[in-house]
Amino acid sequence: MVWFSPRGEGPHAWSGDTRKQVQLRRRFQLLGQTVDGMRVWDLRRALQAVRQLGGDTEVQVAASGRLSVLAAVAAVFEDRPPALLLSDQPKNLNGEPDLLNVTRVADPASILEILGQHTRLTLGP
Repeated sequence: MVWFSPRGEGPHAWSGDTRKQVQLRRRFQLLGQTVDGMRVWDLRRALQAVRQLGGDTEVQVAASGRLSVLAAVAAVFEDRPPALLLSDQPKNLNGEPDLLNVTRVADPASILEILGQHTRLTLGP
């Protein structure tokens, strides 16, 4: 079992008031990225690292809330998407998570529909 938390989440969450959080978000946007876009990258790299360590063993990802959307987006871009155990998924994005132009082409339901065709997908409450 491997436990992974993308940048700015979990025990290493960025501290600070609302103004500091906005400043952090804007720093990524100045680079042409978003914090959540980079979290998707972190999840993809973690999946690839686990696959290098484990060989052909099945990889399962469990996520909830906002991170369930990020895990689903990361899985879409993988050649061999992991089995997903997602709970507490948001019904619509409404700007959260902050992924550039994703809402133009997909919503969480369509992302999950695409994944359901290619991997084992379990949705929780």
